[in-house]
Amino acid sequence: FDVGIAEQHAVTFAGGLSAKGMVPVFAVYSTFLQRAYDQLLHDVAMQKLHVVIGIDRAGIVGDDGETHQGVFDVSMLNSFPNTTIYSPCYFEGLKKALNQAVYHTDSLVAVRYPRGGELYRPKDYTEVSVDFDFYGDLSSDTLIVTYGRLFSNCCKALEILKEKGKKICILKLNRIKPLPLDAVKASMKFKNILYYIVLPHALQFLYTIKTIYLSIPSGNQKKAGQPARIDLPSFYAHGSSALGRRTPVSRYCS
Repeated sequence: FDVGIAEQHAVTFAGGLSAKGMVPVFAVYSTFLQRAYDQLLHDVAMQKLHVVIGIDRAGIVGDDGETHQGVFDVSMLNSFPNTTIYSPCYFEGLKKALNQAVYHTDSLVAVRYPRGGELYRPKDYTEVSVDFDFYGDLSSDTLIVTYGRLFSNCCKALEILKEKGKKICILKLNRIKPLPLDAVKASMKFKNILYYIVLPHALQFLYTIKTIYLSIPSGNQKKAGQPARIDLPSFYAHGSSALGRRTPVSRYCS
């Protein structure tokens, strides 16, 4: 169905299709999904309807311009009940997330994917779970928690630090809502936890994950983590998307 650029109508229309037994998939730019906040909340999430949202241009889009930066959807969708969010890094993960969203979820589910193609992928990285993966040295003291294409930056940092004799492990969250509890529990053994995410736009995500860490009985409660952050202004201006990926993750682990 072609609904033009009427995002509010598209979401409510998708909810109606779902209510009649269909599984609608609505593809939309992250920035334009903001227009349908009320419809997502009241017409889909509140009704516990199965609607799949394919969020294109998720993250920094660079040359698409200031109005197209997809940096608000994570915080927006994290505030909704009955909602699942996937944020894969590579095409392999995107395929798995879409399969999970369409065939194995029965509520509002969003699959985020960025502008452009894949970024750096280590040759020895294998995606195992649709929900999360650990990569790096599991015996290290330091864990970097991240999601989406930011994982590529973390992998480069891991290699830089490895050359300096430092051990690092990365928790790559493919599903960022609800957070995989198994991943949280498994990461509690690390002494130092860093979150590499886009701030201030993912503050609610950061608050959620830190709250879960602190709620689990563990000797590491006092090390619930610090944000190794990509700081953006309130509105990120037009420019190359590479500008938003220049925060050197490795400096937080030195």
